[in-house]
Amino acid sequence: MKWLLLLCLSLCPTWVWAQDYIEITGARFSLVTLAQGQGADDPYAQELLATLRWSGLFEPVEKGTVADLELQFSRFPKFAKIQLVGLEGMVFYTGTFALPTLEVQEEVTAQAVEIIKTLTGEKPAFGSGIVYVTKNKAQGYRLELTNFLGQRHKVFSTEGKVVLLPRWDLAGEQLAYTYLGDHGPQTRVLRLRGLVEELRTGKGQSLEAIFTKNPNRLLLTLSIQGDSDLYWFERKRRQLFKETQRGSTESSPSLDSTGQRLLFVSDRSGAVQIYQKNLTSGLEQRMTFEGKYNAEPCWSPSAKFFAFSGLVEGNYQIFLMDQRGLIQRQLTHGPGSKEQPRFSPDGRQILFVNKVAGKQKLFLMRVDGSYVRRLTSSPDNLEEFNPDWSQGEIEWPEP
Repeated sequence: MKWLLLLCLSLCPTWVWAQDYIEITGARFSLVTLAQGQGADDPYAQELLATLRWSGLFEPVEKGTVADLELQFSRFPKFAKIQLVGLEGMVFYTGTFALPTLEVQEEVTAQAVEIIKTLTGEKPAFGSGIVYVTKNKAQGYRLELTNFLGQRHKVFSTEGKVVLLPRWDLAGEQLAYTYLGDHGPQTRVLRLRGLVEELRTGKGQSLEAIFTKNPNRLLLTLSIQGDSDLYWFERKRRQLFKETQRGSTESSPSLDSTGQRLLFVSDRSGAVQIYQKNLTSGLEQRMTFEGKYNAEPCWSPSAKFFAFSGLVEGNYQIFLMDQRGLIQRQLTHGPGSKEQPRFSPDGRQILFVNKVAGKQKLFLMRVDGSYVRRLTSSPDNLEEFNPDWSQGEIEWPEP
């Protein structure tokens, strides 16, 4: 079986693990290399190169290196000009901005967004939001929000209670999260403008909730008589409909972009593994077989593949698997656990939790496992976990 998997991986091109090729005027790239041309040693140009790399679409290379595109920067008394030039001298992008500029990072981000939209037609992830849980002895648990660059922050009040597993709705306007109150774990919904609603199911303990395409219909992990199962919850009518019908523990649901395929975790086989259910036909399929513990599945935005965490030699590592369960690829390696993967809105990057000196911190990597870097710069004693990435731009809440 192992030799068959290795053969599949060797024959399978790397684009299987990307959302799609990056297309620029008919040319297709898995990653666009970007050389430093004339004037690119300017501090502003260097900041722009770093931001373009952070987007996950570009890889800057040394000056003089042959690359797909070359960034040229010209500074004049009252304005500056940026150009991206191809191998044959063709100009792919020209942009200007006034000098002096006080908000350098904002201007750089705006230029990066314009470059990506002009070259690819894609909407980059810079306007998206990342929500996560933080914890230390002094503050307890808190819900926090940051942007794609990890440079903007908002803390939501949680009254000092334990909060876990925040999940975005599709519009990026509200969050469902688990709240450990006086009567056990329950689900609350937080609107970014501050309104909090408790979802009263009338039964059991609500361990996790995810939104569907209909913001008034959620999928809950609910424990009523010991084992947990998945239930649809009609928010307005407060009605429950059971989705899983086995006498085992089902949890960690993830719906694909069509809303018709459900990934979840179950111990029905005697080990914790990932299953997929077609909600139209009702057919279920076991997806993971390697290892004794595979969990935390998350569909990519394209629904062509999903990420999950699996236990390998005592540590959790991040894996990718195609939608049919035929090909599996390990993205992370080495000591320390890497877990809780979530995709960027464009599907090109994965946010995950990595243990650093015994503390959990948020990291990013490209969808092929390259360019691993830390997202936040929080104090060493602060743990960060349970992240979720909005699938579009959000309206940043007031301070």
